[in-house]
Amino acid sequence: MCDNYVPIVIIGAGPAGIAAALQLQREEIPFIILSNDVGGCVKNAFLIENLITYPLGVSGVNLSETLEKVISQHNIPIIFCQVKSIDYEDERFLIKTDEKKYTSSYLILAIGSIPSKLNISGEKIAYEDHLLNYEIKNTNIQNKTIAIIGGGDVAFDYALNLVNKNNKIFILVRSSNIKALPRLQALVRSHKLIKVITNFPVDKISVIDKSVRLWSTSSSSNEKRSINVDHIFVAIGRHPNQLLIESKIREIKDKLIFKKRLYIIGDFAHSKFRQISIAMGDGIQAAMKLSKIWVRNRQNKRENLKL
Repeated sequence: MCDNYVPIVIIGAGPAGIAAALQLQREEIPFIILSNDVGGCVKNAFLIENLITYPLGVSGVNLSETLEKVISQHNIPIIFCQVKSIDYEDERFLIKTDEKKYTSSYLILAIGSIPSKLNISGEKIAYEDHLLNYEIKNTNIQNKTIAIIGGGDVAFDYALNLVNKNNKIFILVRSSNIKALPRLQALVRSHKLIKVITNFPVDKISVIDKSVRLWSTSSSSNEKRSINVDHIFVAIGRHPNQLLIESKIREIKDKLIFKKRLYIIGDFAHSKFRQISIAMGDGIQAAMKLSKIWVRNRQNKRENLKL
């Protein structure tokens, strides 16, 4: 057994992971959280309006700060690291980080989702030149012209966040169908510095000095259009973060869930229903299920000792 054995490991410190941790802490069950930050993609949100504990709404940054306070006030054990891989050997989960290896009997996966890419010419170069991002957290772009590619809630939310830093925003929607909530569309329309351009499917990106040009070819007329900006944000969707999970776990995932060893929660479990309240409920439910297992195992050990 690895020296760094912990009965329960939670990977991820977003709303789902913190909710699970808080519940386990209340029930005095040993665990650790492994995460590279607190809040995850929550930090991207301009305004979260559907949490009943925040009647006026809350920004993603402020909610992340609240999660940090929860960790501090409840002495939740968290190790900040970069998880490199997750495997399963000899009835134990093996978690490799950039510094250490950990093993556990139970694993709560709260690693969220990752942004989808365009997979078009020039995208990788623009990203490597720091002219393109998929998330706005940890960025501080001001007084620039920005293109946001996407027509859903995230794209419009990004625009509302970035326009407050005196940026001029173009939201590029591939068709005439805007999927963002009516509330977000109304807020976007109220800003003179935000312009929505529909029927603009981006098919190529060119890096020009310290700026980028986005190209779009009309499917009907083959006409080429372009727009030049200082920076690009891609917000075309997200998908579960499978990158860390070794193939062995993917093959036996259902078996591990059935055996109540593996718990998949939050956005990683509900890629189409990425809601903070759902994520927190997932976390509490997973912790309560593990609590029952923990109590039962402890009782069985006591009974065996009596024998």
